[in-house]
Amino acid sequence: MINYYDFLERRSARLLHRLPRSLVAATLTAAGRSGLLSDAGFIPQVVEQSGVAQGTDAKRIASEVLGGLGGYFSDVGVLMHGSRQQINTAFEGRVRVDHPERWRDLADGRYIIFGAHFACFYLAAFAGKDIFPSVSIIRRFQSKGRDALIERLCAITGKQIEVLALSDPQIGLKIVKRLKSGRPIWAMMDFFYSDISMFVTPFMGKDCATPAGLPMIAAKMRIPLLPVFVLRDTPGSYVVKIGEAIRPVEAADDIESAFDLACQMNACIEQAIRAAPTQWTFWPTLPSRWSFADRTAAEPLAETVL
Repeated sequence: MINYYDFLERRSARLLHRLPRSLVAATLTAAGRSGLLSDAGFIPQVVEQSGVAQGTDAKRIASEVLGGLGGYFSDVGVLMHGSRQQINTAFEGRVRVDHPERWRDLADGRYIIFGAHFACFYLAAFAGKDIFPSVSIIRRFQSKGRDALIERLCAITGKQIEVLALSDPQIGLKIVKRLKSGRPIWAMMDFFYSDISMFVTPFMGKDCATPAGLPMIAAKMRIPLLPVFVLRDTPGSYVVKIGEAIRPVEAADDIESAFDLACQMNACIEQAIRAAPTQWTFWPTLPSRWSFADRTAAEPLAETVL
């Protein structure tokens, strides 16, 4: 059995964008129902553990999520390997930004974007070409596929996308410098590694690991956090939702203030997921964040920035 995220790091992505979206969706759904896809079995369990649905309703949600993934993989393949014409044709009219004014309201660049997953980043970049800023994105590790994707996004948007390595011992200082200069920082919520500071916060029904460093910087510098997440809007299309900016009331250099910001950010994204559970494709990432929270809770919060 295979995990569907493995597709993104394999040559499968080169082939998927050449196939009709309907065929890819049907094939992936059939693979899940037949037991060939390892994620198919535990998505209903994750849905039940979150409290969103039980029994047959949880299975229905899982089935719709799997069906939507076919188009998602096709789109990843197009962005990574398609020509400029293929990209424009594939995405024209299929990706929209909800509440773009929330992005424009933070035009000075002094804010931190938290995407629920990496997909939020590339879809937001494509959909919001006119408003998408030049950003510094935090990455955990090098990946040829994602490096190629970032190069494509730079060409599509005409913006600069700087990659900051999470392993860089000076990353905290670099983040602060970028923010002071008016360059926003983009990070993913699904960072959960033993060598970075983590908060244990409520998310989707259980304690969940959430990166602590950026909320700590936001609290200290009084920098707004901007939650961004992606849902399937209608079959074959996406909506990039920009949440309300979470603004620290005052500059604070204490753990409690940063923890409160992290909780608010999670609550904003959770509300959108619960309102449309079949439209959120990243249910399989939750068990990792939940299990890491158990390990994080047993250890003191590190004093490092990230």
